[in-house]
Amino acid sequence: MNALKEQFDKEIRQKLQKSLGLKNIMSVPTVEKISVNIGAGDALQNPKFIDTYVQNLLNITGQKPVVVKSKKDVSNFKLRKGNKIGVKVTLRGEKMWDFLEKFTKAVVPRIKDFRGYDTKALDNQGNYSIGIREHNVFLEIDPNKIERLHGLQFTITTSTGNKAYALELLKEIGIPFKK
Repeated sequence: MNALKEQFDKEIRQKLQKSLGLKNIMSVPTVEKISVNIGAGDALQNPKFIDTYVQNLLNITGQKPVVVKSKKDVSNFKLRKGNKIGVKVTLRGEKMWDFLEKFTKAVVPRIKDFRGYDTKALDNQGNYSIGIREHNVFLEIDPNKIERLHGLQFTITTSTGNKAYALELLKEIGIPFKK
């Protein structure tokens, strides 16, 4: 079992129940899923980039990503319906907890000039979105094989609809916020 998941079940859940003033342990918010995606607009000029993005996301998450295609034509972006424009993956269960633990303990310390995440990225439904400018901060990416740096985004979806509860949950899990 994942160490962060074990810690959540044994310590964090009880701590959150007390601090949020909840009577039932089952009403304590938890992380439901994490959606990770890479926008690949530059793949319109070079379709080979999609394969690179798929491989990078597979290495980072441990799950095979889905290639996203455009749904309609947009002439300003020279985009046609059916063009490959991104890759995404949705993590649940063990892989989700593995990704969260890896992110909080290994990736965040490797980000240059990091001063904490802003709480403004937390929406009213309790979902938190994080963007990473360079994918090479993940340990699975070999710096010698990088053809091109790219960013990625991920959204942590919580089981609560309350912004304050979600913020408390994310702090306890280890997401570093600005003071």
